[in-house]
Amino acid sequence: MPIEIVNKYHVKEVSKNDIYRNADYISLHLPLLDTTKNMISTQQLKEMKKSAVLVNAARGGIVDEKALYVALKNHEIQAACFDVFSVEPPAQNEPLLKLSNFLLTSHTAARTVEADQRTCVISTNAVLKHLRII
Repeated sequence: MPIEIVNKYHVKEVSKNDIYRNADYISLHLPLLDTTKNMISTQQLKEMKKSAVLVNAARGGIVDEKALYVALKNHEIQAACFDVFSVEPPAQNEPLLKLSNFLLTSHTAARTVEADQRTCVISTNAVLKHLRII
């Protein structure tokens, strides 16, 4: 990370392993790529504090859900809160959904009145431009 960013935002650059070992909350916000698929699996979950909470507001598939199930069931981490799943919607018999320390919400953070209005304006302008009306 450039030193200007570190100084400007008063941050400390640490390794992912340091984050896994020390963070109370880990919140994921990154794309699903070949390099991020199952980025958090058994090894990373075992490194986390027993009191850690894992939040995935990014993409399903970044966390190995089978490994997460084992970690939550065995209380290796405290909880997980997701608004994404590797297969959406998840199967009704999905084991994670039966755990009291797993919360799955709908992936609707961008669904605000303002976002919907901007989407309508942008879409309408794109259609009008294509039709050469504007």
